[in-house]
This record gives sequence, C-alpha cells and structure tokens, in this order.
Amino acid sequence: LFRTWLQERDMASLTSTLKKASLDPSLQDIFPVGPKRNLDHIEGYFKEQGLNEMVQHVRSQRANNNRKLFVSRIKLFVNDDEYNNTELSAYMTEAIEQGKVTPVYSVQTLFSAIANSGDWAGSDTIPDDFYKELKQYCPLFKGFAKTHKLQMDFMNKIQEFCYDNINFLKTFHKVIFMLYHGNVLEEDAIVEWHKSTHSTKGQTEFLSQMEKMVHWLENAEEEDDSDETRSRPSQVSRTFQIILDDSSSLWERTSSPSS
Repeated sequence: LFRTWLQERDMASLTSTLKKASLDPSLQDIFPVGPKRNLDHIEGYFKEQGLNEMVQHVRSQRANNNRKLFVSRIKLFVNDDEYNNTELSAYMTEAIEQGKVTPVYSVQTLFSAIANSGDWAGSDTIPDDFYKELKQYCPLFKGFAKTHKLQMDFMNKIQEFCYDNINFLKTFHKVIFMLYHGNVLEEDAIVEWHKSTHSTKGQTEFLSQMEKMVHWLENAEEEDDSDETRSRPSQVSRTFQIILDDSSSLWERTSSPSS
C-alpha cells in the first residue's frame, strides 16, 4: 500500500491523508497492539521493505514525539516547586546525550517555559519577578550554553521569542544583560551576535536595544585595564544603570534577601 502510494504520489500527500483519516502520523495505529507498535519496530519494518521515505517519516515522528515530551517535562519542572535545578539539569543532560533534543533546543525550551510560567505571562509589562526567576536558572543555562555558537544560537531563540510575544518585545536587552551578568553569555558572543549572527526577526528593534551594551562591551577591556581595583560585578551593576537608564541595578533588585 505505502509503496504504491509513494510511487504514484508523495510523502506530503500521505501525511495529509493520514491526518484527514484521524490516524496517528507515526503510523502506530495501523500496527498490531504490542511490541510491533514500537517506533523502532516500525522503522525496521520499513527499512526491510526498502521504503526509505517511510523510514525518514518515522524518524521525524519520533523526533517530534521526543520534543513534545521534553517540552511537557520542562514545563513540569519549572512549575512544580518539588523539583530542583539538579534534577532538571540531569534530565536535560540525559535528553541531550540520548539525542532526543539538541543543546540549543534544551535552553530555548527552558527559557520559554520560564517566560510563560509566572503571573507576567500575557501581561502588558514584565515585572522584576520574571528577571528574578530567570536569574535563578543562570547556573543551569551556563552549563548547557558552553560554546560561543550555542550562546549566539540561544540569543537568536530569545530574540525570536521576544519578537513573537509582544509583551516581551522591549525586554530583550534586559534578558541578555541578566544572562551576561549571570555568566551565561560571554562578551565575544554578544558582540558577534550583534554584528553578524542575529536573526532577521525584528532585527532593527533588537539591534537598537543592544547598541549601548555592545559599545560598552567593545570598550570594556580598556576600562578594566584602567581600573583594576573595581570588580566585574560592580562594573556590571554600574554600567547596567547607564545601559537601561535605570535608577538601580536590576540584578540587585532581583536578589532575594537570603542571597
């Protein structure tokens, strides 16, 4: 049946027909109940039949299922106080090592879950509570965004999220600064993102938001040399006020009394 269909039509038409018939796109519904409904078995069956398009389709469905499960678990971790960052980190690490998600997808999903988890979700303005929540996850983000490329990819995902969610449109530079202050994003990665690797989505808006910060980062080394006694945190806090035209440091405002 599948061989004949693919000879006469294509994979897209088959997928569309399955959806119209309310059949699972993974094709598990058409196999007998039991071990044969396992996606590994289904993939092996199509491979034996020489139906490479069907093999790729099953692999794609498995990847979709993995991502859906990952998203639901991350949301559970973020919204359930019974879990901690150690458990969350272990789950994310396992998912990456097993090839279920990529590192950038993992941090992108975590950021989205945080942004959509609190009272600020859907609010016209984003309160300090969001940044306080984000700050708590900085050590975890740092553990997964280890390379410049991953950091720039992560920034693009944040950029696209802020573009797609209008209430976050004006928060991009604050988010990036929090992640920089939390040692998640490095100077070179931020500067390179600004110069050449940014997404095209809302680029005029987001590049404009980042101009002051990037200018400071490009000249930060000279400032460090001229005043070696000032620690990086104090420099960041001082500069944060200049960049955001804020009366006090958001990083300090989002510190809990116990920190």
